[in-house]
Amino acid sequence: GKDSKKDAKKGKDSKKDDKKEEGRREKIARQIKNTEKQIKELIGQNVASSKHDVEKRENFFKRYKWHDAQRAEVAAELASLQELAERGPDDVSRIESLMRGIEARSDEASSIKQRSEASSSGFLGGLFDRDARKLKSLEAQTLADEASVKELQEAVGIYPASLDGLGAAWKKRSRAVGERVRALQEELPKKEKELVDLKNDFASSLKGAQADREEHRMELEQLRERFVMQLKQGEERLRDLDGSIKSQEKAIESFEKKIAVEEEELVAIDDDIMQLKGERSDKKFDINNTRDSRGMTFLQVAAQNNDVGTAMLCLEFNADCSVTNTDGLTAVDYSSFFSFDAVTRLLTSKGAAVSSKYHDIFSGVEKMSPIDTDMDWDEVLRVSETAAVPSETFLENPQSCELDEAKRMPRLTEQERSAVEPCFEGRLIDPNINPEQVRRVALLSQSVYNWCLTQTKSDMGRFAKVIEGLKPTSPNRTTVHRRAEVGTTIKFEVLAAGLDGSDSGEVVLFTPFVSGEVDGVSSIGVVVWEVSKDDCSSMYKTLISNTEFLRNKVEMGDTFLPHKEGVLELGKDMHLLDLRSTSIWTTSTLDLFAVNVDNGDLHRLQDQGLALKKRIVHSEMLVNRAIFQLSEDEARESEGIFQSSSQNKSTLISGGAGTGKTLLLIKKVAQEDPSMRILVVSRLPRLVSIIKTSTEEKREGDVENVHFSTYDELMQLMARRVIPDHKADARSFGRFDQVRFDCDEGSGVSFLRVFFESHLSSHERDLLQRSSIQPLTLWHAIIVIKSTAQCVNTKRHLEQHDYFQLPISFGLTLEQRKVCFDFYLKYEEWRSDAGYYDESDRSMYILRHGPSVFREDIFVSWTDTFDQAGVVDKSGNPLFPFFYDMVCCDESQDFTEMDMALFVRMSRSIRSVFMCADPAQSVELGISLRSSTVNDVLYSQLADSRVNVKQCLQTFALRTNHRTHEQNLAMGQAIRRVLARSFKVTMTDESALIVGKLPKTLRVKKLKDLANPGVFKGGNVVFVSPDEVVHELRLRFSELGIKNDIFGTTEAKGLEFDCVALLNFFTSFDEAGSSGPWQNALRWLSSKSALTRSEPTNEKVAGVTLESCDYTLTYPQLSDQAMALYTAITRARNQLYFMEVEDFGRGKKRKAGVPLADYALRRLSDLKLTKPVTSVDEGALEMSSAQHKARGVLLVTQAISMSRRSELFSSVAKKLQDAIERFSPANGNDYALERLANRSLQCLSDKNFLIAFLREKFFGGKKMEG
Repeated sequence: GKDSKKDAKKGKDSKKDDKKEEGRREKIARQIKNTEKQIKELIGQNVASSKHDVEKRENFFKRYKWHDAQRAEVAAELASLQELAERGPDDVSRIESLMRGIEARSDEASSIKQRSEASSSGFLGGLFDRDARKLKSLEAQTLADEASVKELQEAVGIYPASLDGLGAAWKKRSRAVGERVRALQEELPKKEKELVDLKNDFASSLKGAQADREEHRMELEQLRERFVMQLKQGEERLRDLDGSIKSQEKAIESFEKKIAVEEEELVAIDDDIMQLKGERSDKKFDINNTRDSRGMTFLQVAAQNNDVGTAMLCLEFNADCSVTNTDGLTAVDYSSFFSFDAVTRLLTSKGAAVSSKYHDIFSGVEKMSPIDTDMDWDEVLRVSETAAVPSETFLENPQSCELDEAKRMPRLTEQERSAVEPCFEGRLIDPNINPEQVRRVALLSQSVYNWCLTQTKSDMGRFAKVIEGLKPTSPNRTTVHRRAEVGTTIKFEVLAAGLDGSDSGEVVLFTPFVSGEVDGVSSIGVVVWEVSKDDCSSMYKTLISNTEFLRNKVEMGDTFLPHKEGVLELGKDMHLLDLRSTSIWTTSTLDLFAVNVDNGDLHRLQDQGLALKKRIVHSEMLVNRAIFQLSEDEARESEGIFQSSSQNKSTLISGGAGTGKTLLLIKKVAQEDPSMRILVVSRLPRLVSIIKTSTEEKREGDVENVHFSTYDELMQLMARRVIPDHKADARSFGRFDQVRFDCDEGSGVSFLRVFFESHLSSHERDLLQRSSIQPLTLWHAIIVIKSTAQCVNTKRHLEQHDYFQLPISFGLTLEQRKVCFDFYLKYEEWRSDAGYYDESDRSMYILRHGPSVFREDIFVSWTDTFDQAGVVDKSGNPLFPFFYDMVCCDESQDFTEMDMALFVRMSRSIRSVFMCADPAQSVELGISLRSSTVNDVLYSQLADSRVNVKQCLQTFALRTNHRTHEQNLAMGQAIRRVLARSFKVTMTDESALIVGKLPKTLRVKKLKDLANPGVFKGGNVVFVSPDEVVHELRLRFSELGIKNDIFGTTEAKGLEFDCVALLNFFTSFDEAGSSGPWQNALRWLSSKSALTRSEPTNEKVAGVTLESCDYTLTYPQLSDQAMALYTAITRARNQLYFMEVEDFGRGKKRKAGVPLADYALRRLSDLKLTKPVTSVDEGALEMSSAQHKARGVLLVTQAISMSRRSELFSSVAKKLQDAIERFSPANGNDYALERLANRSLQCLSDKNFLIAFLREKFFGGKKMEG
C-alpha cells in the first residue's frame, strides 16, 4: 500500500512538471508574439513618420503658393490703384465738359420753349415742327450726358453733387489711394521675408525627418536580429521540452500500470473486510429516514451547503428527492432558494420540483432589500450636525479655568466659610414660612440624578447629609469652601461643598433659589448643578456663567418671596439652560428633578418605587393639563402615559417657528393608549419621518396602530380604495394629470405655463392684469371656490352668489371676484376637456363616492353610524385608511378648509382632532389660514345646533420660543405685526430662552461684491431668497464662484441654519410693485395704536402721516410676501443678515422714488431691530469638512422630500449633485455617503426615465384611464 502511494505521488509530481514545461513553452510563445508586435509597431511608426514628412512638405508648398498668390494679388491691386490715379484727372475734365454741354443745351431748350409760348399767345397754334424736333433732340442728348456723368462718378467713387466740391473729393480719394499704396509697398518685403523663413524651416525639418528615418531603420535592424536570435533559442527550448515530455509520458504509463495493480489489491481487501464485518449495521441504515438534530436528511443538508458531491452520493444510494422535513420543505426547495444552481439541476434531473407554495414565499423574500442598505438620512443628519458643532461648544478645560483668574471659583478662608449663610428659609428676609404656602425643594440636574442612582448607600448618605446641612435648623451645618458670583441682570451665588467635608475630594455645586409663585405656593431651596472633583469646580462655574448669559432676560411678572442677595430668582415660566449649551446650535433646557427635602426623599432616591417629578414651566403645565386632561395625580398614577378617555375637545396649537408645536404633537401621540387608531398627517415628508422616528423612540417601537402619512400619499391611497356606486363614476388620479401651480411634465400639469400662459389669450391675460389679478391670485381664488368648508356638505363647488358673499377675509373686491369667477369657469372647462384634476377634485371624489360618513350632508361619526358596513372592518376597528380614533395634523396652515373638514369626518368625533398651525408660515401656494378658518370648519360639521364650536375646540398659543434667540425673535415679531394689522393674522406673544446678536444689514452695489473677501467672508453662511429669484441667483453665484448654499423660501421651510443671510427680499418686493404698501406698513410699526387698528390715526412717522394699511383687498400679495419673509427670518439659529444688492442686473425697471431696500433697511435700523454694517466677517472663507458633510446630508434629505412631493426632477437632481459635491474628497471627504448619494441620484434618474416612458407609451395620444 505504501509503495502504491509513493508511485501515485511520483505520477502526480511528473504531471506537475509537465504543466510547468507547458507553461514555459507558452511563455516563450508569448515573448515571440510580443517581439513581432514591437517590430510591427516600429514599422508603423516609421511609416507614420514618413507620412508626416510628406504632409509637412505638402503643407509647406500650400503655404508657399498661398503667399505667392497674396503677393500677386497685392501687386495687382497696386497696379489697379495706380491706373485709377492716372485716369482720375481725365475723368474730372470729361465730367466738367459734359456738365458745360448740359448747361448749354438747357439754355437752348429754354429759348425754344419761350419762343413757343410767344407763338401760342399770338394764336399761331403752337410750336413749329422744327423747333419741336430740336427740343426733343436736346432732351435726348441731355439725358445721355447725364448718364455718362453718373457713370464716371460711380467709377471714381466719391464725386460731389456740384462741381465746386469735385476737386476736394478727388484729392481726398488720391490721399487714400496713396496711403494704401504705401501700406502695400511696406507689406511686400515682410511677405517675401516670411516666404524665405518658410523655405528655411522646411529645409531644416526635412533634414530632421531624414535623420529620424535613418534612426528608425537602425532600430528596426536591431529588433530583427534580436527576433531571429530569440526564435532560434525558442526552437531549441521546444525540442528539449518535447524530449522531456516523451520521457514523462513513459513514466506515467508505468505508474498507471502500478496503480491498476494496487486498485485490484484494494478491492480484494474491501471484500475481505465485508466478509469480516457482516451486513447487520447496513440493514439499519436508511438514507431517507436518517435525520440530524434539526430533522434534516443527508440530501437536504447537502442541498443547504451546495455540496454537489454528497448530493450525488446520496442519489446513488437511492435518496428520494421528494422527502420533506418538519417544515414541509424538500432538498430542491433549499437549493433553489439559495440559488445553488448545480445542486438544483442535479435534483431536478432526478425528478425533483420546487413547491409553488414555498417558491412564492421565497421569491417574496428575495425581492426584499437588505436592511443595512436603507439609509436613514434623518438619523445621519442628526449625527453629522453634531459633528459640525462649532468649536465654542466644547467643554472648558478644568486646568485652564483654574489658572484663569476671571474663570476661577475662589476658595474661602476659614473666616469667610463661617460667614456663609445657610440656604432654604435662611436666605429669606422673613425666615418664618408657612408649610402650606412654601415648599423646601432640592432641584437635581439630570447628571446629578444619574449620579445618585449609581452610587453606594454610604455615598448617598453623604450627599443627603450635605443637602440637609444647608437648612438653617440643621445641627450638622454643611461647610462651603468655594463661592463665586455670576449673573448679569440679577446676580446669584454658585457654592461648592465637599462630600466628605474636605476640600480636595468630590464636591457638590449648588445655588440657593426662590421660585415664582404659582397658585399661591412658592418653592425655596437649592439647584444642584453637578457632583464632581474639586479641581473641576472652576470649569462648572464658568459653564454656569456662560449659560446664564444666554438665558432669557425678559421680565416675566413673577412674584417672589423677599430674599437676600445671591439668591437665584427662578421664574415660573423661566427655563435654565443645559450647562453644555454654550452655543445656540445646541441650546437645550436643563432637565431638573424636584426632591422634597422634608419627607425623606433624599434618602430614598435609589428606591425603585420613587419616581422624581421633572420640573416643567407653568405655561407648559397649563397646556399639558388642558390638552391631555390630566391632574398631577393622574399623571403620576399612569406613570407618564396619558389616558385618552378623559379627552373631550379637539385641540388647536398655534405658535411661531421654534415654539415646540411639533414636539407637543409627538408627545400627544406617544402618550395615547397604544390600542387607539391614530392618523398623523403633514404635507412635508421629512416632518412625517421625524414625527414617526420620535414616536417610535418614546413608545419603544409600539406604533402598530399609528398611521404616519404625507398628505399626498394619504389622499392617493383613499382615492384608490373608493368604490363608486356606478362604474361610470370611477376614475383614477395619475400624477401626470394633476394640475399644480407650477411643475414639469413628469410631475403633472402646470397651471401657470399650460393654462395661464398658453391656454388663455393675450386679451384675457390683459384683462386680469388690468384687474390687478396675478396668476397666483387667480389660483388662490379657484382653490377658495372649490375647497371651502361648505363644499364638504353640499358636495359641489361654490355658486357665484355664494362666492360673492364670502367675508372680506377671503380677499379681493367684488369686481375682482367677478373676474376670478369667470376665469374659474374657463379653468374648469379646460381641465374637464383635457381630463386633468387638481387636489380639490380628488378630495371631492373621495367625499362623493367614499364611505357613507363622507357622502352624507350632515356629519355623523363612524362610531354612531347605524349601518356600519363599509365603516369598520371585521374586527370592529375603524376601516383603514378612512377612519381613526384620532387625527393629528401638523402644519395645518398648509391644508384647505375641505381637507380639514375631511379630517374631522375621518376621526372618531368632532372632538378628536389635534392640529398644530402657524398662520404666518403658510407658504403652500394658493392656501392661507385665516383667523377663523378652524372655527368655520368645525362649525360646518356640527350636526347639533345646541352645540357651539367653543364646546368642541380648545386653542392654545405657545409663548416660549426654544430655537430663535431674543433679537431674531423681535425681528420676526415685527413682520408678524404687519400681518396682524394688515391681514388680521393672529399675533403671538412669544418670549425667547436665549439672547443673541442683533441682526445686521448689508447694502452692496453689485452681486459680485459678495465674491470679495473684503466685503463678505463666511463659508458657513446660508443664503435664503424669494422663490421667484432663487434660480437666477444660483446661476449668478456659480458664475461668480460664490460657493455658499442658497435656498428658496419654500425649500428652506422646516430647516435651520446657524447663520442665515436673507438676500434681496425687499428688492424683489419693490420689483413686484409693493414698495408703497411696504413703506407704509413699516411706518405703522411705530404706531402706538392697537393692532386691530388699520385706518389712519393722524399719527406721523418721520414726518409722514400714516395711511390706511388694510391691504386685504387692495394688495393681497403683501400677505404672501410677509409670510415668506417671516419664514426666512425664522430659519436662523444664531446670526441673521439682511443683504440687498442695489444693481441686481435683472433689467426690471423700478418706480421712481426711494428704493424699498434702502427705506426698509434704514427703517429697521431706526427701530433698533437691526444694525447696519459695511462688511460681513464670519471668520472663515470655507466650511469645515464636518460642516460640508452635515450640509450634504441635509441636501439629500431635502432632495428625497422634494421627489416625494413630485417637484421638478431637475431641481431634485441638482440637490443630489450638490450633496455629492459636499461628500467629495475636497469637501466632506466621506466616500460611503458619496456612494449612497450617487445611488440615490441613479435611482431617481431611473425613476424619472420610467415615468417619461410610461407617459409617452400609455398617456400619449388618446386618453387612457388607469
